[in-house]
Amino acid sequence: MKIHAAILGGSGYGAGELLTWLPGHPHFADVQVISRNEDEPLIEDLHPHLRGFWSGERVASKIDFSRLLAGDQAVIFGAMPHGQFQKQLPNLMQEAGSAAEEFYFVDLSADYRLQDLDLVEKYYGSHASPDLIPTFAYGLPELDREGLVGAQRIACPGCFATGLQIGMAIYGSEARFVSAVGITGSTGSGVNPSATTHHPTRVNDVRPYKVLNHQHLAEVDQRFGPGRLHFTPLSGPFARGIFLAFTAEAEERVCRQNLISLTAQNPFLRHVEVPRLATVVGSNFIELAVATNGTATTVTLALDNLVKGMAGQAIQALNIALGLPETEGLWRPARFPG
Repeated sequence: MKIHAAILGGSGYGAGELLTWLPGHPHFADVQVISRNEDEPLIEDLHPHLRGFWSGERVASKIDFSRLLAGDQAVIFGAMPHGQFQKQLPNLMQEAGSAAEEFYFVDLSADYRLQDLDLVEKYYGSHASPDLIPTFAYGLPELDREGLVGAQRIACPGCFATGLQIGMAIYGSEARFVSAVGITGSTGSGVNPSATTHHPTRVNDVRPYKVLNHQHLAEVDQRFGPGRLHFTPLSGPFARGIFLAFTAEAEERVCRQNLISLTAQNPFLRHVEVPRLATVVGSNFIELAVATNGTATTVTLALDNLVKGMAGQAIQALNIALGLPETEGLWRPARFPG
């Protein structure tokens, strides 16, 4: 199978991460990178770590649909900031005409994750193409594998939402009230810095933000019901990674059984004694552990926000949709030590 792809939002971290992994995927034969940058720079000018992998390839301002359709499968990745893919998708479908029915659309943003418009408006504002929301399958492979098989439109989960839902799945129905604290690196805020996300202002600091009101809670509520998870996110002094710690009154035996079952069925989940960022950053793996004091049970986990929390997960979900092994192009260890 030869896959031809286009990546929208070519200057961002999501595009850079996709372009890091796709050269190792045996089925991707051609990749276009699209950006609003009218100068059409070289890919390696935007993503200098990719020198030698996309030599001479330039970023384009629009998709070449004839080139996209020349492969066995056509894939469009939306790697743009939240709110932009929902505006562009109807136009893309119109430009592509009847061929759009053959495309696979994989969105890395929040635009099509939530099925409830009230939740969409609460956390993200009005939606530009709400009629298309039901056409997207939610793309968390470990919990949504069956729904991804054959899916042509995939909404990838948020980075925190990925870890939060995996952690909640360990508790299952055991706990009504779960408290979680999570710390994330500066890349989680995207390529454009702000006063609170710019790395120099956070490198020697830890601070909470969006306490009990992070937008990724909507994805947790969508799956597990509202009010079960109470989440405090922290801004961390490192570039990549997410570490989460959950605590609830729950039976340790059941949580361990759930953990063993989940890790046995999912190649990118690892049951370890002590999860660490250093042993997952740069990989598509999540490491998990369970501990108890006899009353409360704690789940801890670590993942890379740009890989398992974004681009790697997008490729994993697409693999499943296309009937490929879900590890295709992703079976790579972390870069340890970091």
